[in-house]
Amino acid sequence: MGVGWDAGLAATKVHPPVPPARLVRRPRLHDVLDEAADSTVRLVLVSAPAGAGKSTLLAGWVAGRSDAVAWLQAEEGDSDPVCFWRYLIRAIDTAHPIADDDLKSLVASSKGDDSVVVTALVNELTTLDRDLIIVIDDHHLIADASVQRGLERFIDLCPSQITLVIATRFDPPFRLGRLRVRGQMTEVRAADLRFGFGVHGRGRLVQDQDRRVFEHGPRDRKPLFLAAGQFDAPFADQGVVPIGQRGDELVRVGRWVRHPDLRTGRQTVRRPETAAFE
Repeated sequence: MGVGWDAGLAATKVHPPVPPARLVRRPRLHDVLDEAADSTVRLVLVSAPAGAGKSTLLAGWVAGRSDAVAWLQAEEGDSDPVCFWRYLIRAIDTAHPIADDDLKSLVASSKGDDSVVVTALVNELTTLDRDLIIVIDDHHLIADASVQRGLERFIDLCPSQITLVIATRFDPPFRLGRLRVRGQMTEVRAADLRFGFGVHGRGRLVQDQDRRVFEHGPRDRKPLFLAAGQFDAPFADQGVVPIGQRGDELVRVGRWVRHPDLRTGRQTVRRPETAAFE
């Protein structure tokens, strides 16, 4: 790609984030996403408040896929149409080379006109001989109406080998009802992302031997830290929740643990109760 095209583009915005070392597996949600990517679904909408685990879920999911993955980490500056389409094409080109000089020039000469750029981009993507997943993370930061209009048109026109995944804090201004009726959209909402507290019939409490695994070893059973927004009450107001994992089950670690405050970066010590999540 030419130097002029790349000038001013941050390379880290167009690469999927590395999943956390102590990633909580979400097999049920991964199955939902897999089914969407392997079908005729055009849009996967992951819509939930901040801290719900949207980016972590998608980063873990795409890491296990064999498809080419184009990832765009959106920022407020991407509300500029030229900037947005440059970044999106760069993300796609990073995952699977498609962008020729004519397409790049068209973005600049049309000033990011969605009616021009989307048509050219769709035509370019029809030449792909493999599936491509395009992820736009933090989509809610994009405020420009023409960019939103262009994305909706892109969803309507994109070839069958393309799946667009949007992670956002609130729904995009698309005609989502039409996509639902046509069976062209899969939705993951806050309720789907939230872990439930297993108690009194809603899950099983941890057995004594399970507690010992997390309280006394093995050494690699380190606690995980999740934003409390990913949990149902009674933990929704406790900042960061330390847990362990046993198979597909999340377990609140029953020992004194040291964990960071996300706002101050300071370490605090707390002894949480031991219980199971599912």
